Amino acid sequence: MRKLIIISAVILSLAGCYEFKTPPLSDKDLRPISETAFGKVILKVFAEHKEVIGEVLSEYSDAHMLSDDYQVLPINDDFIVLQSKEESGNWKLELIMRNSTHLIFCKLLENNKIKVPQSLQETKKNEMMGETGIIDGPSEELKKFALKLVETSPKVCAAIPYSFIKEISGEQMALKPTLVELDEPIVKESAPITTIGAGVTNAQAVASATAYVHDEVRKRWKRPPDARNGMFVEVRVRLEPTGEVISVEVVSRDATDALVTSVRHAVLKVGRFDKLRSLDREIFDANFREFKIRFRPEDLRL
Repeated sequence: MRKLIIISAVILSLAGCYEFKTPPLSDKDLRPISETAFGKVILKVFAEHKEVIGEVLSEYSDAHMLSDDYQVLPINDDFIVLQSKEESGNWKLELIMRNSTHLIFCKLLENNKIKVPQSLQETKKNEMMGETGIIDGPSEELKKFALKLVETSPKVCAAIPYSFIKEISGEQMALKPTLVELDEPIVKESAPITTIGAGVTNAQAVASATAYVHDEVRKRWKRPPDARNGMFVEVRVRLEPTGEVISVEVVSRDATDALVTSVRHAVLKVGRFDKLRSLDREIFDANFREFKIRFRPEDLRL
């Protein structure tokens, strides 16, 4: 059984993010994750594959530490927002989404296209990966700004294929596809979403497009004989607006030369990600003009 786990950061850099001095989402906004339909699926997957999920997500997200009473904000049946407290005492937001092929876990990055409202205060904190903006102010204004960030900010995401989960469990998971199907145009209008508005459709479009990129590369990857668990290759991919691959640059690796070559060849063999042409140009430029993908080969027989 051969498997390639791909974790994609659909942004240029990990630098920059936001935290909140106080919780931006109040208790009245939140529900226990176990009381949401999507949350029940997430908890089931985590319970049955805790070790694997933890390994994949540990360096990207705290989502693998969820419990039944963890409070979340449901945006719709395929999209929830997590709120958690950092060791610093500040609060952060994370997202969990799904489409027809993947569970997708995302963090928010700095959004240069929106300004912090005058009703809020921002304090910059220098960290190893860049500046973090600490936001403080009236609770209702914090909430509005937080939801605006969820709607419009670039994100770094880890995507776990359903096929990987099914192969481990040996059973068919009851995973509901989103409104954005890969055999249709990637950008597709969903039912009205009253909580944060139509921008959620864009977030789903990015998640669906990310999964599409993963699948196109995975289908063309050929495992070299010396590939082993624990190896990884991270590449930076540059695309034309048509979805055509311009370049594939290795930016980080802990792998054999054969595995590195196989990863580069897999991306180059795609040639052009045709369905990305359906994306709004602004979404494409922000997320897919240039992005990173991390490849990890996993052979469950080893």
